[in-house]
Order: sequence, then C-alpha cells, then structure tokens
Amino acid sequence: VAPVEEDGVALFRRITSEDQAVVEPSGKTRWSPKEFLFPRTEALYSYNFTGGTVQLEDPSVPEEHQVLLAVRSCDSAGLVRLDEIFLSGTKDRLYAARRENTTVVTTACAAADPECFCTAVGYSPVGEEGADVQLVPLEDGWLLSVLTDKGGSLVGDPGGGWTKATAKDRKRTVQLEKIVSEQIGRSPVNQEWSQVLEDGFEHGAWDRLAQHCLGCSVCAYVCPSCSCFDMNHEGNA
Repeated sequence: VAPVEEDGVALFRRITSEDQAVVEPSGKTRWSPKEFLFPRTEALYSYNFTGGTVQLEDPSVPEEHQVLLAVRSCDSAGLVRLDEIFLSGTKDRLYAARRENTTVVTTACAAADPECFCTAVGYSPVGEEGADVQLVPLEDGWLLSVLTDKGGSLVGDPGGGWTKATAKDRKRTVQLEKIVSEQIGRSPVNQEWSQVLEDGFEHGAWDRLAQHCLGCSVCAYVCPSCSCFDMNHEGNA
C-alpha cells in the first residue's frame, strides 16, 4: 500500500508494481492510511433466522500481510492512538489481525505544509512513533532506520547494496528536524487544555454544533486517529 496519484491527488492505494508508488520527501496524501487497518465499512457478523432461532456467524479474520509505505510521521502516530482504543481491554479481533499483519514504513518530512501542526502537540516531522522502518530524505539519498523486528524482517540482510549510515548522516537528520519544525508556524498547545476539553464533554456547544452535521462521516476519514464508527443491521431476505 503506497501513495499513488489520481487526478492530481495523492491517495493510498494497493499497488502491484513499485513504479506505481509516488514516494516524495514532502507533501501529504489526501487521506491517512488508517482505512487499511480500520476500513470505512466492514461486516461485523452475519445472522440467519432458522425456525424460531437466530444463528450468528463471525467473519473470517483477515490473514493478508501488507506493508504501508511512505506513511507520514503524523499518520503513524495516529495509528498508535487507534491501537490504544482497539487493542486495549477487549481487543477488536478484526483490527488486531490487520495490525499484526501490517508493517509500517514512514517517510520523514523534508518540508512542512501550511496546515501542519505536529510540533504544536509535542510531536516531530521526523517522529518514529508507530513506525517499523523509517526513511529520512537526505540530499544524496535516504537514511533508513530499522525500528522493530517487523522492520528487520522486511528489510532483511543489510549487507549487499547498503551503505552504513554515519554520525554525519544522523546529524543531518537532526538538522532536517530543526528546519522543518521552524517552518510550522503553530504555537504549542498547552497540555492543560486537554483536561479543559474533557471537563467540557457535556457542554451544550457540542449539541449546537451537532445540529449542523450532515452525517457524512468525512471527518472520521480525514482524522488519522479518529476511532468513531456506527453500526447498521441490513437484511437481505
């Protein structure tokens, strides 16, 4: 799964050839890659009426292995927030299976877009959270870092064809982080504000805002860490 260009827009899609991937050192995709772990729609169970009884059947657990390539650091951090929801307590079996079978390769940012705000919430354009492998763009190539066992399995033997990173390369990564962070013109969000939002969960302002909601769910697709979902029963007979 990698960014591809469709009608001038970068979107994550399943690819069958490396030539299809658009791996750029800067620029974001329209959506995050979270839908390949938390799909927009999926069957939770099926049921049949047989006589006076109801028979329930769980869907098969996803077994396909996938690699999410060229994920931005902010999007990989969003996946960790989803993990906190769907993998804690009673695990979501479908999400857990996809997560176990997914390797995340992130691409650090070489430039910030006007709407970027990762540094305002204590994160970094070269952050490693949620990544199994990280690619950092340098002037003369990419710095690759293996961060987990999954990442090591994907990269394999780093012997032939690889050039070992140097202390200078690591220093250039620090410099890149400083340059991109300075491009983000957002003031830090005070940590105390999170408690203010929690305390205001029942505030009437949310009800007034909700009256304008069309129920299209686009907000859930855009936000890389949103865990909102709805459930519907559909009969076919």
